[in-house]
Amino acid sequence: MQQTSIAAYKRTKQFRKTHCNKVLEALRKHGKGTCYDISRWTGLDYVGVARRMSELYREMLVVDSGGRGTTPSGRTAIVWKIVKKPRKK
Repeated sequence: MQQTSIAAYKRTKQFRKTHCNKVLEALRKHGKGTCYDISRWTGLDYVGVARRMSELYREMLVVDSGGRGTTPSGRTAIVWKIVKKPRKK
């Protein structure tokens, strides 16, 4: 990895943490939602929310609720929810 890439990664690390906290806070307040819903609730860009959802899923903090929502274009979207009881890694 190049030095510029390493520096960029380190600078964005705090933003990712802040964005993850905003996403989790929105889900606590609203219960469930698609990435588009969460984007609307938090003011974060949809793409950024989608990236945070994959990180939060890997960390076992959110799961697919089993429900489906729709995107602005009418496609199917995962409805996410917070894990009630964190699973053991």
